[in-house]
Amino acid sequence: PTVPDKDKLVFVKKVPLLEGLPATVYPRLCEMLHPVKFNAGEVIMAVGEVTDDDSGMFFLSSGSASVTVNGAIVRHLVQGDYVGELALSKPGGVRSATVTAKEETSLLKLFRRAIMKMMKLYLAKVFSTINIMKIIKYI
Repeated sequence: PTVPDKDKLVFVKKVPLLEGLPATVYPRLCEMLHPVKFNAGEVIMAVGEVTDDDSGMFFLSSGSASVTVNGAIVRHLVQGDYVGELALSKPGGVRSATVTAKEETSLLKLFRRAIMKMMKLYLAKVFSTINIMKIIKYI
């Protein structure tokens, strides 16, 4: 099942990439995460896809997925893992891997346009927090 709204806050605080963010950022971040579900064998994102403001990164909330490059599996994703973070850097980028659900898989999608909006809202607070650098390096 997807992560219920009431559980998003607990979930995002456990994602290693997001640990240590200012407490005021988490509720806003939760509002920006959109649940999506894929069945076994469905492609979550494909190598070569061009990114835009509707692109984004995914946080795996349940299930599992595999990341392939040139037909070879290079990574297995499980709950709490994330993928697609390079899509946050700029529109017009190209996906560098294919991600496929290995079973029924629920993810939380963070759109590029949403993170850019949040960055503008929290810019002063973001720069005062060292842990946010984990995210900023991809923007």
